[in-house]
Amino acid sequence: MAESRYIPGRSYKFELSIKGNEINANDITRVQIISSITVPYQVLILDIFIDQNDIILDEIFGQDPCKLKVTLLEQTGIPADMLESDLMITNIDHPMDTRSQLSDGVQKDRTPLQLTTIVRPAFATMTALVNKVHEDAKSPKEIIEELIGEAGGTPKYDTDKENKEKAVQSIVPPTTLYKAIQYIDYNFGLYDGVPVYFCDYENNVHVANISARIDKAQVFTISQLASDMDATKIIEKTTDGKHFYTYSPIESRWQGNVRSAIIAKTLKHIVKPKDTLSHTVEHDFDSIVSDNGLVFKNKKVDIDEKISSRKKYYIAHSGFEYSETFAKSMIAKKISNLSTIIINIEKNLPVLSLIDIGQPVKFDPKTEEYIPLSGKYILKSSHITFNRQAEWQATASIQLIRTNKKI
Repeated sequence: MAESRYIPGRSYKFELSIKGNEINANDITRVQIISSITVPYQVLILDIFIDQNDIILDEIFGQDPCKLKVTLLEQTGIPADMLESDLMITNIDHPMDTRSQLSDGVQKDRTPLQLTTIVRPAFATMTALVNKVHEDAKSPKEIIEELIGEAGGTPKYDTDKENKEKAVQSIVPPTTLYKAIQYIDYNFGLYDGVPVYFCDYENNVHVANISARIDKAQVFTISQLASDMDATKIIEKTTDGKHFYTYSPIESRWQGNVRSAIIAKTLKHIVKPKDTLSHTVEHDFDSIVSDNGLVFKNKKVDIDEKISSRKKYYIAHSGFEYSETFAKSMIAKKISNLSTIIINIEKNLPVLSLIDIGQPVKFDPKTEEYIPLSGKYILKSSHITFNRQAEWQATASIQLIRTNKKI
């Protein structure tokens, strides 16, 4: 089979320290890196073998820094890619076996220890308390970038189809940075599209319009190989971190009817501008999909005809004068993941590039009947697992989303 003709010559090196004390690399058995556009910061789960006494005597209770460096090594031993994180321990899970009354000084008896951690700088930034009153007119971008800077992060703000309308006066009540961005998004709408916001391990706070990003060049391509094809050339491309492949079954989900039924075909938002009692912002479901959804090529969603006659009134939002951005953004978020595919990747590949969530990814199935599901998606999440056996092996589960199911 073509898959066996090429084996990437690379491995991973892990360096872990707790309280400044280096953990023996041979005692690290598994590392998981979980990234998602729906979570403000990354989660890392570390499995190590350590003596129970060391946990208590060294007071490994989560109050001290934990640092992890992951390095991709090529066959020559030259580092090709690296991730370095300052971590905060949020949960410690380990057994406590029965021992003698005084077991210190006897031969060490190692037991599994699992540490659940989050990236410390990202946590500090996204949970920083912010509070701001603006008496001069500012746009959502101006307000958010100012808040991010005060929280200690670096703003990475997409400007494609951003909401440029300025509030004459605005107030951000005392809350965390993450909830402040949610608050501004809810009240004003950040984009005429699907907004996401999260902080990466380098303390960059991303505020992105993924509806616009899906039309940009993909950061990587993943191919589902056919069982009867010669895949040698495709597999050989996987050395660059921009091409991946799988022979595994792919899970495909579609929620068109259920979401459409909840949202309705005709949407009417009753808002309250300052100079009149009320105003109605009306949208059509199909127009939101076409103009603001997370769509690639096909701008139409097929739904049951019984749903297409429904109307719904949205009355909980007071609106922002006569602006329609908040309504478009709110509905666009609800339909962003009508179509979801989950792909599992194996082999010792340069998977560190898979943490680049919120970016466009191309799905390229090699089975003719699957072509309608091909094209670009947005990387919603990745769950990368490194297991140490005879050598380190990397696997990943990635979740891709878009509004339309077929191209």
